[in-house]
Amino acid sequence: MCNLPEQASDAPLDPDLRPLTHGTSVWQSGEASATYIQGMLLPRLASDLYTLPSEVLMNRAAKAMVLNQHYQAALFDRVHDADRVITSLDGKVTLLRQELQDLKEGGNPDAVAVTEVRAAEAQSLAEHLRVELDKANNHRASVEGDLEKARSESASLERQLVDLRERLGDSEGQLRSARAQVRQMETELLDLAQSKEALREDLPKRAVEKYKESPGFEMGLVWMGRVSLEYRYQLALARLQARHPGVEIELDPFVTLPEDADSRWPMSSPSTIPATTRRMSWLLFIF
Repeated sequence: MCNLPEQASDAPLDPDLRPLTHGTSVWQSGEASATYIQGMLLPRLASDLYTLPSEVLMNRAAKAMVLNQHYQAALFDRVHDADRVITSLDGKVTLLRQELQDLKEGGNPDAVAVTEVRAAEAQSLAEHLRVELDKANNHRASVEGDLEKARSESASLERQLVDLRERLGDSEGQLRSARAQVRQMETELLDLAQSKEALREDLPKRAVEKYKESPGFEMGLVWMGRVSLEYRYQLALARLQARHPGVEIELDPFVTLPEDADSRWPMSSPSTIPATTRRMSWLLFIF
């Protein structure tokens, strides 16, 4: 993959199969098998790693493990078959050597030459099969290593899947808790809105009642009554002066008299009302 030419990010990824031929034995070449059998140059594998869920990848890994086991069993059978063939050829070579020895002792040069050629061919075939057997054993060891690696990766994927499921459960619990908090906050907000509306309706009434209970409101009423009394007193005084020009009357109705000093009088006791107020009241009563 590191030797691929640089291209645009949206360019299609095509596997480079030019080093392979119809006669290439991919399963016998370590580099070729690591490059093409494992799917390193297949873009579908790369896309599957980022698009498929973990369950699908786990199922594919399990299938790959099963296929590897079948492949390993077939490889073991082939090794055993090769071992039996080599044993058989060793027996034939032994027989040919015995025949060669017998022919040498019998003195037939042609038969000896033919037997020597057959023995050499059998020996060469046996050596070739031994080489193939060694390669098969090495490949079997490599396959066993790959199988063990695949098993460890599968176990790691299973642990990651369990971890992801636990995290998903925690996230779902947090989501349910967050939703419950949101519902509680919405309920509290609705209660606050209702309380606000009720307070908005009740606040003016409370304000008016509190203002009526304040000393300023009472003093205002007192001053309003005093102004109204003074106005009526002025009208009555003008009428009295018009009817009786010779009458002398105090023009300031609110002049402080000595007998009114430091007086505290309730409205329910007329005898304790100051003389100034009694004078104004009688004058208003007359007119």
